[in-house]
Amino acid sequence: MLVLQRRAGQRVRLSLPDGSLVWITVADVRSWGTGTVALGIEAPPGVKVLREELISRDQRSEVRGQRSEVRDQKSDRSFLTSDF
Repeated sequence: MLVLQRRAGQRVRLSLPDGSLVWITVADVRSWGTGTVALGIEAPPGVKVLREELISRDQRSEVRGQRSEVRDQKSDRSFLTSDF
C-alpha cells in the first residue's frame, strides 16, 4: 500500500492500464480528531467508484485477494474541477 500525505486541494493521479486517468483530490480535512477527510474523485464514465462499506461481501473478498496478489508481486465523480 502506498501511503501519501496531502493537504486540502492537493491531488493524486492514477493511470489506468487503458491510458485513462483517475484523479483523487483532498477536498477538505474535516476533523483531525476523527481522521475524516472529504475526497473528490474524477474518473472515466466506465470506472465504478464505490465506498468499501457498499461493496457486497463477495466483492470484498475478491478485492482482498487482489491486494494479496499485489503484495506478493512486490515481496460521486468529482465535485472539484480546478487543476493543481
